Amino acid sequence: MKGHPNTTLLSIWGMVALATVGLAARGESLAAFDGRCILADCVAPRSNIPDILGRRALSARRLARLGATPDFRHGLLGAGSTAVDVKGTARVGTRPQATAVVWLDAPNAPPLAQQTKIVLHQRNLTFLPHVLAVRTGTIVDFPNEDRVFHNVFSFKDGKPFDLGIYPVGSMKQVTFSESGVTRLFCNIHPNMGGYVVSVDSPYFSAVDENGTFTLAAVPPGSYTYHAWKPGSPILTGAAVIQSGSPLEIIWR
Repeated sequence: MKGHPNTTLLSIWGMVALATVGLAARGESLAAFDGRCILADCVAPRSNIPDILGRRALSARRLARLGATPDFRHGLLGAGSTAVDVKGTARVGTRPQATAVVWLDAPNAPPLAQQTKIVLHQRNLTFLPHVLAVRTGTIVDFPNEDRVFHNVFSFKDGKPFDLGIYPVGSMKQVTFSESGVTRLFCNIHPNMGGYVVSVDSPYFSAVDENGTFTLAAVPPGSYTYHAWKPGSPILTGAAVIQSGSPLEIIWR
């Protein structure tokens, strides 16, 4: 029957069989199937599989119809596997650490497609939030919502920039195109300070005032995590992400 899911699956398996024959002729092979996953990596440019089996054909929408979800580290999660929201805590010894950012390595994640505005406010002579975590490539709005002029700048590390003096009610933007920690200052108000932490991963979070954080929609699996806080080296470790398992970050 036209459009029936079984027909779609049969068509894809047929294309996989043809691709396998072509690759075998060149001494290459597709990754082994587990009965649920179609390819070991859904990003077409990383293999010689025809584009019909690549990124465009295996879009997230189509994968959902086939009962699979993308895993940007290893390829696909099988039917019935779901991403999880990872709850965690950050502390120094036994004390909660509020000013921090946590993220997971995800080298095969697709490029950023920013769909929402990210704003770092200037209000009451303060940067709000004090620590902003973003994905590399994010455009951040810097509106002046204060009653005075501001001049936001950063002169070393991260993303150097100088927005110049701009008045109340106006707004300027910065694209954080490189990963790193950008320290924020105001050239007019030396008591103002803040941070933008740009990470090359979709799985990240700033830590709240209680020392807790949530990494949203993470495919289960093994990861390398990183954690930053002011004045300390970046903490790195290994974590197995699965439903119900918290992630604890501890600086000793």
